[in-house]
Amino acid sequence: LRATANAVVTTLPFPWPAVGKQLWLNVAARWYGGNVAAGTTLAEKQIGCNEGCAAYVMVEVLDDTNVVIDGYDRLQQIHQDVDEVRLPLAWAKAHPITPGTTVSLRLHFRDATIYAIGSD
Repeated sequence: LRATANAVVTTLPFPWPAVGKQLWLNVAARWYGGNVAAGTTLAEKQIGCNEGCAAYVMVEVLDDTNVVIDGYDRLQQIHQDVDEVRLPLAWAKAHPITPGTTVSLRLHFRDATIYAIGSD
């Protein structure tokens, strides 16, 4: 999947992985442009950046009625300036989902390519 502008994609339903198995993304959402200023804070570093400094991927988990599961919202999974073969997906504030529960992932992304979604 590739999008240069804001995009939203929902996966087909699948069973939540077994305990100890990690969901992951193979994703490239890199900043480019070389227009990043020196600085100590993110805001200072982005001075002069345009949309080339806005690549991101956010992931949320939906139940079988397409409602976001509490604690698995996209604001818990924001990835900027990444290029990873197996980027781990873990929601720190979420309660465990029972393995085998039918879920879907909704991915929000910009200026990114998602090559694969998987689990260990």
